[in-house]
Amino acid sequence: MTGADDPEVRPARLFTVKEIAARWRVSAKVVYDLLATSRLSHLRIGGPGGSYRIRGADILEFEARALVKADPAEDDAPSRIIRPAIAPRPFQPGAGYAAGQRISAMRRQAAN
Repeated sequence: MTGADDPEVRPARLFTVKEIAARWRVSAKVVYDLLATSRLSHLRIGGPGGSYRIRGADILEFEARALVKADPAEDDAPSRIIRPAIAPRPFQPGAGYAAGQRISAMRRQAAN
């Protein structure tokens, strides 16, 4: 459960990196990267080599910023359907061989 109504995340509670990683179902490295780039506010307990602690309020604030809301106007827009740039051709047995023969014939003709 995420959001301000989550009884597990109280604003004053301090969380470890492992707890946040488990909550978001990501690796601890993802959380450490967020901390290293200061995208997730945190406390550093014990100096440069110390432990990270993240306040519940900072977790809720980060989740609110990271939330991407769906645009209901885009749900059925046919222009948003992704199509391949080139329509696939149906399989034709021997087509590659025939094309190779034509190319060879053109090269022979050009050489004469």
